[in-house]
Amino acid sequence: MGGKIPKNIKEQVIRQWLQGLTRERIAKENDIGTGTVSAIMKEARQQKEYHDIDLLRQISTKLKEDGLEPAHLGFAIRLKKIMEENDIREDQLESLVLDFNTYCLKHKLTFDKVFESGYEALNLAYKFGISVEKIPEFIIQGKKTIDELEGQRQELIGKKQEIQEKYSTILDLLEKYGKEKPLIDHIKALERELDEIKKSKESYEARCRKLEEEVLTLDTQRGEYLHEWSLCQDERERDKRKKSRQLVGLSTTHV
Repeated sequence: MGGKIPKNIKEQVIRQWLQGLTRERIAKENDIGTGTVSAIMKEARQQKEYHDIDLLRQISTKLKEDGLEPAHLGFAIRLKKIMEENDIREDQLESLVLDFNTYCLKHKLTFDKVFESGYEALNLAYKFGISVEKIPEFIIQGKKTIDELEGQRQELIGKKQEIQEKYSTILDLLEKYGKEKPLIDHIKALERELDEIKKSKESYEARCRKLEEEVLTLDTQRGEYLHEWSLCQDERERDKRKKSRQLVGLSTTHV
């Protein structure tokens, strides 16, 4: 391969060298000679960032022998750095991972779903201005509120059922009233007729009492008339007898 070696080829060769690949394999995969590989590595050793490149290659080879990849080591180093920067202990991280694993198994969730929910919780905390450590308190309060609302909902359901029962009873009464209304109307008509009869009877009784009073008055007057007539008769009889005596006396005188 003549000319200047492209940068991307150099970077690829260095990565593969760190991964523990042989010069021959690196040369074959990049379509270059083994001498070019050696030249690239010689140049890399002169750079500060690759000063320990051969040591890193040995570590990578050892990791492969133990069934690990250099990426795993890089991740472990980054994770260790993050833990140190945030004062996180290994036992805390291990306990957290185990708790997540138990939760995922229990609720049949993936770690991605759990982390997604965690991010949503953080976003909600940021959105509503709630401290993360107070989220459990808000959840407990929310659960309490939900329980209270559920109790009120059940109470409203009970009242609704009671109202429905009363409404059903009213409908039954209205239906019964609709069926009995003709009979009720007939009874009312009879009651009105009875009232009229009572009024007629009272009027008749009042008329009878008046007639009785009139009859009593007439009887009294008749008695008085009869008494006067009897007196008149007696007076006439006396007059007759008196006249008879007078006539007799006259007759005797003439004789």
